[in-house]
Amino acid sequence: MTAVRYVIDTNVIIDGRNQHYPPDVLPAIWDLMGELIDAGRAVTPREVHDELKRGSDDCAEWCAKQPSFIVDVSPRTLSHVSSIASSYPDWVQGTKNGADPFVVAHAIERGATVVTNERLYGGGNPALIRIPNVCRDLAVPCLRFIEMMRQEGWVIRSR
Repeated sequence: MTAVRYVIDTNVIIDGRNQHYPPDVLPAIWDLMGELIDAGRAVTPREVHDELKRGSDDCAEWCAKQPSFIVDVSPRTLSHVSSIASSYPDWVQGTKNGADPFVVAHAIERGATVVTNERLYGGGNPALIRIPNVCRDLAVPCLRFIEMMRQEGWVIRSR
């Protein structure tokens, strides 16, 4: 089996399924995502699933139906989370950004690429830091969902 290549952030699932690529209009994207997951090439941390469960849409249910997609934290990954939290103490505020350090930590642990729709934050407020900033600082590859689709060669053709 091919090693995990991507760790998926919460906003990829929420924005993708609810706004940009709804499954009732673009089911092929979610079929391809399912294939990527089934091949063991994409995961999401349990903490992302926990964030999704707070929503009123089908995102948490969709994740739960994907075998091997939701991964638990290992002691080694938890060590990465602790290191990230020490380096960025203002990043997580209550439930805001709660899964973000886990997304990055799982990518570090697996030598994978983070997939998020967040953009680099250029301001000086440490409470507004974003996943791409942390990935850049830690030399973790980071892509937006559309970039991952291009990298994977996904092409959705019309009839």
